[in-house]
Amino acid sequence: MYGLHGKMKSQPGQRDALISLLLDASGGMDGNLLYVVSADPADPDGIWVYEVWLSQEYHRASLQLPSVQALIARARPLIAGMSDRVEFIPLGGNGLPPLHMRQVTLQSTITCPVCGHSNPETMPEDYCLIQYECPNCRHVLRPQAGDCCVFCSYGDVDCPSKQLEDR
Repeated sequence: MYGLHGKMKSQPGQRDALISLLLDASGGMDGNLLYVVSADPADPDGIWVYEVWLSQEYHRASLQLPSVQALIARARPLIAGMSDRVEFIPLGGNGLPPLHMRQVTLQSTITCPVCGHSNPETMPEDYCLIQYECPNCRHVLRPQAGDCCVFCSYGDVDCPSKQLEDR
């Protein structure tokens, strides 16, 4: 997991407007487990943002989303400065999923049963891949009987749903 905590200072008198924009960003981002925006009671222009992500890669990917890019463009004129940025590794606690529910391996190497070619792949977290074309011989792989996806049949690591099921 990946955590990020930092302070923003709004332009004088713009804290509520900036908080409103930040709260608009609080939903629908893949891999985001926690996003908290807080007003600093000791600073009339101070805002604290606390984020927890499945990984740093998810956080980076979120910054490339068109909706987030648009939000950043709207928020930038309201921001006077940023400080106290801290990156951390969340280990658990109230509001976070249990450790066994969030640590899955997403990398698996698929080996084609026809030509023997092996190819590293990143597994999707939210669906089972039921068809895969070997990049070498173009044979289309499908799950074997009893398996939910091609990773469970031909990969060196089971898919995320199977990994969680086995815990």
